[in-house]
Amino acid sequence: QDGWCVDVEYHELANRIRPKQHMDRIRPLLPERYSPLQANGNGNQVYLCSISKELGELLAGLIGQEAQQVVAGIGAADHDEFNATIIEQEILASSDISETEKHQLVKSRRGQGLFRTRLEAIELGCRLTGVTQKNHLVASHMKPWSVSNNFERLDGANGLLLAPHVDHLFDKGYISFTDNGDLIISNSLDIEVIRAWGLLRRNVGRSARLQFIAPFRVLFRL
Repeated sequence: QDGWCVDVEYHELANRIRPKQHMDRIRPLLPERYSPLQANGNGNQVYLCSISKELGELLAGLIGQEAQQVVAGIGAADHDEFNATIIEQEILASSDISETEKHQLVKSRRGQGLFRTRLEAIELGCRLTGVTQKNHLVASHMKPWSVSNNFERLDGANGLLLAPHVDHLFDKGYISFTDNGDLIISNSLDIEVIRAWGLLRRNVGRSARLQFIAPFRVLFRL
């Protein structure tokens, strides 16, 4: 009622830096107005500041791998979630879509309703863990809901049944599958996560070949 709500997510870092020790590199990238820092490295008492991509990348580089993991983990997902919310509002406001279809399209965003029913008629279980108990699996779109058309949002052939931790990696672009079922692993996924979650224990697809690629968004069908 009285202002703007800005959702934020905090991550406490083990490798913390002091801006004063890096001001020679930070100072040229500070915004001219509403800067989070003064030229000498002291902080400004402000509520919210916008910084350039260049300054963000510099700070992430100074912090190191921790910051890179945070950025990779939430950046794209937050952007997709925002876009999906806008699209959902447009669907609900549309006069060209029946109320029944609106209901199913909105439920499909969360892997529920008609989309899940159609998907379960195709997929038997999680391709990585082998779990077949449907109540322990997530119905995930291969082509993201936010960039799919309404047919694809309800198409069971545009989905996978995945264990929750596998769905997390798939949704954020850390893993995917080739057309013949081979597992693709992003080179930004920590090898310790691969080992701890047992991603390599099962035979995936026909040859179980592994490909390490740069971060990406999954936009194709199997």
